[in-house]
Amino acid sequence: MKKIVISALIALATVVGVMAIDQAVNPLSAKDCSNNAVAKCGVWSVKEMRNAYNNDTTKGLRNIYNGMGITTDTINNATVKEGYVHKDGRVTIGNEVVATNAISAGRQITNNQRTKHTYNGTVYYTSSTSHFGASKLSAFVFLDKNGRFLGAVLHDCGNPIKATPTKPAPKPSVVCDALKSTILSRNTYRFTATATAKDGARISGYTFNFGDGTTKKQASNVIQHTYAKPGTYTATVTVHSNIADATSAKCKVTVTVAPEPTATCTNLTATVTKRTNVRLDAKATAANSATISSYIFTIADATGKEVFKQPVSSTATSASASTTVTAPGTYKAKVVVVTSVGEKTATACTDTFTIDREKVPGISIIKKVDGQDHKEVAVGQTFTYQITVTNKGETDLKSVKVTDPAPQHVQFLTADKGTIADNSWSHTISSLKVGESASFAITAKVLKEVEGRIKNTACVDAPAVPGAPDDCDDATVEVPPTPEVPIIKVCDLGSKTIISIREDDFDATKHSTNLEDCKKVPTKPVPEAPTELPTTGIGDTLVNLVALGTLVGTTIAYALSRRNIV
Repeated sequence: MKKIVISALIALATVVGVMAIDQAVNPLSAKDCSNNAVAKCGVWSVKEMRNAYNNDTTKGLRNIYNGMGITTDTINNATVKEGYVHKDGRVTIGNEVVATNAISAGRQITNNQRTKHTYNGTVYYTSSTSHFGASKLSAFVFLDKNGRFLGAVLHDCGNPIKATPTKPAPKPSVVCDALKSTILSRNTYRFTATATAKDGARISGYTFNFGDGTTKKQASNVIQHTYAKPGTYTATVTVHSNIADATSAKCKVTVTVAPEPTATCTNLTATVTKRTNVRLDAKATAANSATISSYIFTIADATGKEVFKQPVSSTATSASASTTVTAPGTYKAKVVVVTSVGEKTATACTDTFTIDREKVPGISIIKKVDGQDHKEVAVGQTFTYQITVTNKGETDLKSVKVTDPAPQHVQFLTADKGTIADNSWSHTISSLKVGESASFAITAKVLKEVEGRIKNTACVDAPAVPGAPDDCDDATVEVPPTPEVPIIKVCDLGSKTIISIREDDFDATKHSTNLEDCKKVPTKPVPEAPTELPTTGIGDTLVNLVALGTLVGTTIAYALSRRNIV
């Protein structure tokens, strides 16, 4: 039986030892639930990590990841591999080192070599991985499509890792592949450019050269152009990118315009004559027997929704239209000229204009006491309330009234401006321009000790600002309670009695803190009582009375003498 128990104990110790070893070498077994963890208790699956990032309503985790270069696209679209972040700064996947010089980020300062950062209002701290308690920690490692390191997230705490990739980034490139032309009418073509940008190159726009002396730079790869004269033209396109411009022999095309009657729209001007009144003026040309029959004016808002359309019948080379647009915003006006050779418009026949919103008034007030929101003062101590009124709106204000009634137990003393009446201060600011401030000072004192804070509220009201009052602010004062004086027991040296007094009433010439001083009473010898004789009758009784009287007298005399001593 004893051998069985010993064997069981040995087996149990072996299992515990194996578990302990596994805990020591397996970084995935620890969960960091401290306040330094970016993701409390860590992230243990790709789904959990993405949920922690995408569902971060406070944006704290997301801001720290973004600050460390881990973007939303990285979290949701990059390749994710299991790997390790080593104490020496390496990031590995299997036996491959994908990055070096790793640094980690956390929410708190955990060592004196941490660096503070702020991203979109979120504070975090970074340091090298040399502070790791283990030689390596397991992590999700993000790679781009070329297998290049983008970032990492530690399993146990969700803290992001930034490091230097070991694989060099591919060289970005941009190529202009082709330029295609499509004839839309006798002299109008649509040109479509195609281009390829790779490995970090980004196309920013296209410049079209139509071969007739006109060029157009724009973001879109598609453009329409109307040629003014017949002839043969070679159109080209240049692709613009963040690395270089590109063109090629494939990015040019030859077009032919036959001679025919022509008409064009040449210009459109949109003018805001008042805040909401808009006038549109268009111009056009017609040649070679072409004629103009009408102009169609349109206005669209920023979403492209058409808010105005007006045809104007005219055979002249100019026409106008007017309308009222009330909603604030930016609008695009356009004119189409209807001619015998088709409807004509052009880039020059569009114009943008802005309807400004009606200016909004606004005002604010700030209340302080000796430059603070709260101050402790003594009863009767003079202090100063400061009031600052600021025009925070978009229009100048007039007849701005500021009021400040004194709270209970506070008395207003003086004011640098305005009037104090019935312990209430008021002042009217005749004019306050946009962005301008006016400041006031009121001296005051607290009349009596009261419990708690005393709040003083000042308000401002301007006729042009909706609401009454328009804004209020307060400041508080507080009278600290008077400390109680301790009561002590002393020996009164005059009466030789123990009495209780306030500690601040102690007088060393009259009192002693040594209570034993009231027990030290000097003694005086008591006279020896006479020898008692045997009683023999009434005479003895009289003698006894006389002796008793003598003893009483002696006792009284002794007591009087003791009183004089005291």
